[in-house]
Amino acid sequence: MLIYAINQAKKHGYKEMFLDSLSTSTKAIALYRKVGFNDTEKYNLSFYSDVFMVLGLYNSESKGGIDICPR
Repeated sequence: MLIYAINQAKKHGYKEMFLDSLSTSTKAIALYRKVGFNDTEKYNLSFYSDVFMVLGLYNSESKGGIDICPR
């Protein structure tokens, strides 16, 4: 489902995808990092979240980001 959401964001022209989570959600954070999310600064006023991440959504020809193929 995560890969599907990323591919849909790319399909619709988004350049970045942000997420926030709890540091206690270690399995989810490991998954996010596995697909290329990186830690970033806090970007919202969430009281509970203490992990903030961003993923660059670039075409395969550009530098940085990831290229995830639909399955």
